[in-house]
Amino acid sequence: MDALGLPLMLLTLLGVVGAVVVLLFALQKKQRRLALRVGLGMVAWGVIYVGLLLAVSLTSPAHMLGLHQRKAFCGAYLDCHVGVSVENVEQVAQVAGQGSERGVFYLVTVRVSSDARQATLSLDHTEATVTDAAGRTYERAVAVENALEGQRGTPVLFEGRVAAGEGYAKILIFDMPADAPEPRLLVTALAPLERFVEFFLIGDEDSFLHKKTYFQL
Repeated sequence: MDALGLPLMLLTLLGVVGAVVVLLFALQKKQRRLALRVGLGMVAWGVIYVGLLLAVSLTSPAHMLGLHQRKAFCGAYLDCHVGVSVENVEQVAQVAGQGSERGVFYLVTVRVSSDARQATLSLDHTEATVTDAAGRTYERAVAVENALEGQRGTPVLFEGRVAAGEGYAKILIFDMPADAPEPRLLVTALAPLERFVEFFLIGDEDSFLHKKTYFQL
């Protein structure tokens, strides 16, 4: 997230509230010129804000992380203590007695970790998908993941709670063609309200048209 994105959004919201108050006052007092100026000012700032949002998003580069490189997730922008990294990638034809329908299973071992000092934290509304250079998207094979964990007797929640300074590993499985070009993993963790806010947050990875941070597989 850009360092100026959140302060700029907060200032914009405060400005909108103040402008609405002045606008209502001007309308009540029938001061049409003042109301017009305030209204035009709100429109002008809205155009500037959207322009900045598009400029930053369209010029943002996509980031590619390798093994053991950590992507941090920020909870309500007060901290960025929880992160995810890819620790291992394996391709197999069968998992827990189930064969791949598309060619091969990608077993992606991710580590969810926390560098917090005290609080126990977790990822919420976590999603993980793989895309390749051909533009195809692959969802998690959750049933195969459950079968593997049932076989090993070690069920692991992707959104499990993680104690301060601790972490845990989770195997994500994707059924993909063996020749999928340049596969890359995208992990997101956003509640619906946070997703809506970040859509308009300048410089944030999840803002409109902003490039993403992927894990190279």
